Amino acid sequence: MNPKTEGYRATINSYMYGDACAIARIAERAGQQQLAERFRAKAAELRRLVQDKLWDSQAQFFKVLPRGENSRWSDAREEHGYTPWYFDLPDPDKSILWDKTGERYHRGAGLRVLADGKEIASSETLKRVTVPLPPRTAGEKQIPTPGIHAGETTAGWVKYEGNPIIGGQYGTCFDVSVLKDGGRYRMWLSWRPKQSLALVESKDGVHWSEPPQIVLGPRKETGWEDDINRPVVLKREDGYHLFHTGQAKGHSA
Repeated sequence: MNPKTEGYRATINSYMYGDACAIARIAERAGQQQLAERFRAKAAELRRLVQDKLWDSQAQFFKVLPRGENSRWSDAREEHGYTPWYFDLPDPDKSILWDKTGERYHRGAGLRVLADGKEIASSETLKRVTVPLPPRTAGEKQIPTPGIHAGETTAGWVKYEGNPIIGGQYGTCFDVSVLKDGGRYRMWLSWRPKQSLALVESKDGVHWSEPPQIVLGPRKETGWEDDINRPVVLKREDGYHLFHTGQAKGHSA
């Protein structure tokens, strides 16, 4: 990781908490009480540190804490901030991003996924949320794509055997925004090694142009764009409109 941008995350610490809990239970079943106590203590300490250090009480969310003295949480609420709930790590007072009892938001207990104000998926836990795809219209057939496995997931998705479709030798490519423009697909992405936004194109949505082409790079002179990521692209009558996040000194804008 880049020493200037690395930090403490809820993900890896939650994983270690889960590992410590599992080892403690295994040791207890094996009759090794001393070892079990040791890992229970490790789990308790990780639980305390994640909540004390990574919980932003104002945002009510777990965030990245950059390394260094007097550092503050990232301004961004990233999806991996949900990870502690997967391992039942947070105390009850922090279970506010989903409704355990159904009394807070009056939509039922558990997690709810909304699109355009309508509920499209739900789950009683944070472990898995699936929703079936709309049924195919009468007479519509699935057209196989070379290199794609014919089997579908439980939600109806078809997984490409050649994943990842972009990245590999180019490093981490994430936060994609895809538009179909005429007879081709255009995908804007965060290109982490370059701290930039890049563009790749495809005719079939599976095989993409290489290497990624940088469309917007860091602009340190602005004071908030040392690292640029999270593109969102809209195509309107007057052209393309690009929205993005800029990061500098551990903060996002």
